[in-house]
Amino acid sequence: MAPPLRGVLVLALEQAVSGPLASRLLLDQGATVVKVERPGAGDFARHYEHHSAGVSSYFAWLNHGKQSVALDLKTPHGRDIAHALAERADVVVQNYAPGAAGRLGLGPRQLRRRRPELVYGSISGYGERGSYTERKAYDLLVQAEAGVIAVTGEPGRLAKAGVSLCDIASGTALAAGILGALVARGAGRGGATLSVSMFEATLDWTAPTLGLYLSTGVEPAPVGLHHLHAAPYGPFACGDGGLLVLCAQHDREWRDLCLRAFDRPDLAADDRFVTTEGRMRHRAELHAAIEAVLATDGAESWERRVVAAGLACARLRSVAEVADHPVVHERNLLQEVHTEQGTARTPVQPIRSSAATLGGGPRVPSVGEHTDRWLRRLGYTAGERRDLYRTGAAAAPVTAARR
Repeated sequence: MAPPLRGVLVLALEQAVSGPLASRLLLDQGATVVKVERPGAGDFARHYEHHSAGVSSYFAWLNHGKQSVALDLKTPHGRDIAHALAERADVVVQNYAPGAAGRLGLGPRQLRRRRPELVYGSISGYGERGSYTERKAYDLLVQAEAGVIAVTGEPGRLAKAGVSLCDIASGTALAAGILGALVARGAGRGGATLSVSMFEATLDWTAPTLGLYLSTGVEPAPVGLHHLHAAPYGPFACGDGGLLVLCAQHDREWRDLCLRAFDRPDLAADDRFVTTEGRMRHRAELHAAIEAVLATDGAESWERRVVAAGLACARLRSVAEVADHPVVHERNLLQEVHTEQGTARTPVQPIRSSAATLGGGPRVPSVGEHTDRWLRRLGYTAGERRDLYRTGAAAAPVTAARR
């Protein structure tokens, strides 16, 4: 069966991470994504580093399977081509700087005035109105502003999340909104204008910690690799120096851990630790008691016991160990993607569907690789295409430009 978005054309006016993730999630569902890039360097995220077959690992992850059209949107002819693509598109995704799309005539009002059925989705840093609207909004900055860093790391040693959390939150939220808008459009309710800010998407993800403060007036403090709301929940040292991550989200799990894995009924009955509230209040004593138990054997042995008891645990793995993880191998979770310079590996998309095979193609496009193809589809003659390439309004690989 065909993937659900087959036949849907997405025009991606995007750069960096959040917009490209939103459009890639649509591509995974079968959409065709035409990515507009600057002639020459293209999306600056190509060049964070060049270790994934000549492009950055970010770019390989977010852009395989897309089609690249290189346009200089500062030129009238470049904008004309973008408008012609928008006339064919079902969806526009954009995360340009605040107001930039509108100044180019590619904002939601301009495009949906001509085509009300268009679904137009934008990502901004702090929203399209307000005192922070014009501020730059890189992932680290939004983590700082939205309170993520305040509860990450350890007291006196704050840290940021190790992944681009705010970009991912906003890109995922926009893709979900677009899917809903496409369903509504299919039901005859027309198009939509959608907007997501990185700050708001991240704030939604901070709901438990923010909610705790709003309810109690007490600011949560970072607890390192442990949990703000449950204990035990984090890594503990074993007798061989290895770390085992143990999690008990409620009282029954703690009791089962003591009885079925530790063989310590006295810990299960300890009044300090019987309830979540008590375990949180006596966290230091709880951790000391657990590590005293674990000191009697190695991490691998304790892992076997906890797993055999049907309880929650994990190994704290390095990135290299994750790449060689049993689940990664068993479920074939890495795929090859290809650039002009070679082959790289990136995770497969995570949705498994009984209705269709999902996921984009393996090709990471070069800058402007599909420019000539789309100009032909839009009706530009060979002479017109040569003029566009000569003036720099559009760009394509040399082989395409010489046709």
